[in-house]
Amino acid sequence: HILVGKNFQDFSDHLGVLAREILAVAFQEVMVAVAQQVGYPKTAQGQGVAYGLFGLGKFGGEALGYASDIELLFVYEDEGETDGETPCTNGHFFNTVIKQLDDFIEAKQHGIFELDFRLRPHGDAGPFAVSLNNFKQYYGEKGGAHAYEHLALIRLNPVVGDDTFVNQVLSLRDDYVYLNERVDLQDIWVLRKKQY
Repeated sequence: HILVGKNFQDFSDHLGVLAREILAVAFQEVMVAVAQQVGYPKTAQGQGVAYGLFGLGKFGGEALGYASDIELLFVYEDEGETDGETPCTNGHFFNTVIKQLDDFIEAKQHGIFELDFRLRPHGDAGPFAVSLNNFKQYYGEKGGAHAYEHLALIRLNPVVGDDTFVNQVLSLRDDYVYLNERVDLQDIWVLRKKQY
């Protein structure tokens, strides 16, 4: 960016493309490694489990800059268990994949472009991988999501996953953000004041 003199938007676009490619390749590598130990996730009917890895924040909004975090949310379709000789629940499988993904990708300098999963439902207290049912419960009408968490979903942007499932999650996001009256502007104003 500095040497070539590109404008910042071009630089940000290139960073976003690089991050997406690295995440897509790393995710597949990690998923295969975990599946070799416990098998692949299956639905109760024995079908493969759809999933989606989504960008949030500056990454999801295609506005990465110097030292940006790569904010992510992972959603999977269905409870069930893997089909290996030593099966585990789908939740355990995907949590393992996401934790290992976090360890798998390292930036040259600590603290730069780190993977950040804190915007997931329940933050650090919640699982790294969120089932579709949990996603619906958390962001739905009687869920515990704060107004700013609904606003954060505006930048939800798919990185990898099954197209049909990804579109289903994006459609739910649209309902939660744009069709419901879940975004309380007073809550947002109170939170903004605390930032000063």
